Amino acid sequence: MRIAWIRVKANGGSAGIDQETIDFIVREYGEERLIEECRQTLMNKTYRASPVRRQEIPKGDGKMRPLGIPTLRDRVIQMATKIVIEPIFEADFQDVSFGFRPKRSAEDAIRRIRETAEREKVHWVVDVDITGYFDNIPHDKLNNVYRRLMIVYGDQADVRIVSSPGQGTEIMLGIPYRSHQDLAATSPSLGNFRHSS
Repeated sequence: MRIAWIRVKANGGSAGIDQETIDFIVREYGEERLIEECRQTLMNKTYRASPVRRQEIPKGDGKMRPLGIPTLRDRVIQMATKIVIEPIFEADFQDVSFGFRPKRSAEDAIRRIRETAEREKVHWVVDVDITGYFDNIPHDKLNNVYRRLMIVYGDQADVRIVSSPGQGTEIMLGIPYRSHQDLAATSPSLGNFRHSS
């Protein structure tokens, strides 16, 4: 949990719906207190994700993009979850997948395309960007994939901890069922789980 807090603090970001900022936690509330409270809610199986704070941000094309900003507590728990599950599932991802993966980038994907085109006869390359991917991903299927994988790895308890309803929004490891939560640390990983299964 401490490593998760260190990463969340380093990432910065705005306060969630509770208006608690990183500065407030560091200067007034206490980092150790926050870490221990997050740990206890998971250990006691009482964790409930808070609703996200809604904000519109401008996109490059002049349109606005809805952004959901989770509370610091939710970001810490999401990051802790990512730290635990990412290495477990990373081994199952296809080698040709580069999106939202550790130590992989868009530049790595382009390099792979060039290397493949030089080595083999390539007829076409497809670049796909799904508009509103995290809004349109089939969450019921994604949750089933995640549950199946957790059962395979023998850790069903983690599903119970993180799939609790949170004040009107069903959350599965930080992916809201019917709303945006673009800063959720686990959303990209879960999207990769869906596509690698």
